[in-house]
Amino acid sequence: MFKRARIIISAAFATIASALVVQFAYATDFNADFDGGEEGASITEFWFLTAALKSVYSGDIVGPSGVPGKSLKISNEVDNKWFGGKIIEVDLGEGEEVWVRWYQYFPDDFKFANGRNGDGYGGAGMIKWLRFQYPGNSERITFEIDATPGCAQPCESALSEMIPDMIIGEGTSWKERNGNQAIFLQSPGHQKGSWHSIQMYMKLSSGSADIGDGDGLIRMWVDSNLIAEYQRNTLPTNGGNLKSVWLGNYWNGGYPNDQSFYIDDIKITSIVPATNDSNGNPYIAPISMPSAPMPPSDIYIK
Repeated sequence: MFKRARIIISAAFATIASALVVQFAYATDFNADFDGGEEGASITEFWFLTAALKSVYSGDIVGPSGVPGKSLKISNEVDNKWFGGKIIEVDLGEGEEVWVRWYQYFPDDFKFANGRNGDGYGGAGMIKWLRFQYPGNSERITFEIDATPGCAQPCESALSEMIPDMIIGEGTSWKERNGNQAIFLQSPGHQKGSWHSIQMYMKLSSGSADIGDGDGLIRMWVDSNLIAEYQRNTLPTNGGNLKSVWLGNYWNGGYPNDQSFYIDDIKITSIVPATNDSNGNPYIAPISMPSAPMPPSDIYIK
């Protein structure tokens, strides 16, 4: 039986969703489309980019819906590691579920690479892109994308596509409980210069989080394509609920170049979506694109 969970919206991020008028709000559903922001105004609520003009409301490009509006533009400088941060605080426990969906757009000249600012020249070529955080700073499950490691500015050897690489359990004893620490994703690259949606679903394990309890579930979609489905432990062995969701927040090895990308239409929910993918799995359906007008049917040439 589905147990509806409280989602606690972070006070720092709350101002991004124009419908929120209080610092703390409790809901089972969170949306941010950024359309209500002032062009060029800083979004300092998107932690760790607290400096002005790192994250701004931007109308540079038409959003994923095809309708002009604003998106979150994230800029960063070479060698800087911090680019995102906590979106929302949650309190989800045994047997509960959460879906996280967002859209992302990378300009044609974007470099998927790690710089040379520590982390073994780029954490083996990975970029931490989505994080489910448990209590403390070490217990987490992270979705990572691929990158060329140790690529110094101007970084001419960077990957030309966004490639989902792995889902890794950090500090949650995945290696001992599940036979390995990482889920390696088999997914083709996704081109730059257009919007793509990323979605991750996680069901938290029921009961204890010991070796015998592997009924947690992870699914992942790129656009409408299911690229991963794994049943395994999803709670830390030392207990504690899932406490927050982070979009980005760390770039192994640092940015390879000064560059920007865009995020839009973030949705996080613990309510089972009313739509299913082609396999019958509940998921947040893609945004409906405006349909092209039909040509008139009652005009005749004489």
